[in-house]
Amino acid sequence: MLGLSPVFTMHRQIADLSRQSGARLRHDFEGTSLDALRQMVALDMGIPLLPALYALSEARAG
Repeated sequence: MLGLSPVFTMHRQIADLSRQSGARLRHDFEGTSLDALRQMVALDMGIPLLPALYALSEARAG
């Protein structure tokens, strides 16, 4: 599971959800923005959990 750096509020939420679901949160690669996470997915580095509004805006942009 890809996540944001610990300086972001969403980091703890993603870490908690990962732990609860049994997913392994990657600490060797952490995004510095939601767009960085999206690009990491394109490179097949893992999967993130993204806010619905961000995901919808990116899906419509393409």
